[in-house]
Amino acid sequence: MVYGDSVYIDAAGRELGPHPSEPFNFSKLFTTWENPIVQPSCFFRKSVYEKFGGLDEAFDFALDFEYWLRICEAVQFFHIPICLSDVRLHPGAKTWRLEAVQGRDLIRIGLQLIDKGVPMRHGVTERDASKGLYLRAANHLRNAGERAEAIKIFWTYCRGAMPFPFSVLRLAKFWGGVYVRDALIKKQKPQNHQPEAGSKATSGS
Repeated sequence: MVYGDSVYIDAAGRELGPHPSEPFNFSKLFTTWENPIVQPSCFFRKSVYEKFGGLDEAFDFALDFEYWLRICEAVQFFHIPICLSDVRLHPGAKTWRLEAVQGRDLIRIGLQLIDKGVPMRHGVTERDASKGLYLRAANHLRNAGERAEAIKIFWTYCRGAMPFPFSVLRLAKFWGGVYVRDALIKKQKPQNHQPEAGSKATSGS
């Protein structure tokens, strides 16, 4: 597989900034669970598709990431540091709308690979792979506003990452951060003021 970088653009096609891919690194991949490949900038041979099939539509978001992980032990990855595509950002973009789904998909994919021993074959311990997986998933769920689910997944991360009582203290810090974030977002949202009784509501033309 050959893949390159991309550029973010807005809904009107204006350039916003770089969106680079990264060299494929097994150790980093299985400890951070970050997708190193910008999907629109990747190209692979027909023989890869014939051998491994296409995307797994059982996943709602991380279909491309699951595919890279499915083929990673049989295919060589080559990163070319040049821009090969544009990625459009807009309010209806899947990346923004489905971050909770992204977190849940990531847990399913990661646990399947850990169960098969894939990270361990590349020098990553089961503990480190699990820690990185739950931490990243919890952050996705937090960003999506899934407060209770994010805290539950983060607690799973804490129990595996550190001993008691540090795990409890780390959870408390995350918990507090979630509530502060939600409060700030709520404060920034415009309030819908209803006209008082007897007054006229006006509208722009």
